[in-house]
Amino acid sequence: MGARRPTCTLDGMTFAGVVLPGQGRVFPTGRSQASVKIEAAAEGGFAIFEAAQIPGVPGPPLHVHRSYDEAWYVVEGRMEFQLDEDAFDCPAGSVIYAPRGTAHTFHNPGPEGARLLAVVTAEALSLVEALGKLASAGPPDPAAVAALLDRHDSYSVDRL
Repeated sequence: MGARRPTCTLDGMTFAGVVLPGQGRVFPTGRSQASVKIEAAAEGGFAIFEAAQIPGVPGPPLHVHRSYDEAWYVVEGRMEFQLDEDAFDCPAGSVIYAPRGTAHTFHNPGPEGARLLAVVTAEALSLVEALGKLASAGPPDPAAVAALLDRHDSYSVDRL
């Protein structure tokens, strides 16, 4: 059985195949590291990345994307998600979907680590990476976060 290259755009090339464990471009999320499994599927449809979630670390602020959809699969551990006004306790095996226009946030309440597999509208990956760069040096400046969200047709929500 011959090895095939990943089904994705990875390093500027598109291949049909399999993304093996440990493969994928790594980027900081500000709280941990994420591994991109698919940069952009056919014609920019979606991107997939996996990220560790450290217990007790605050997640992103409650926010809304006007143009992006996001979904997550809890690979291991337990996560708490807020979708609009509803809060959900999500153990491993849970799938969470936040279509565009849905206020959402998440965090790992601990005490153990967790891992998420995120499937997002392809253009959302650049927002996640840019937010990670802002947060990698400590709590980011709220004005810088607001400006970045605005450039990505998204915005923070103080409360619902």
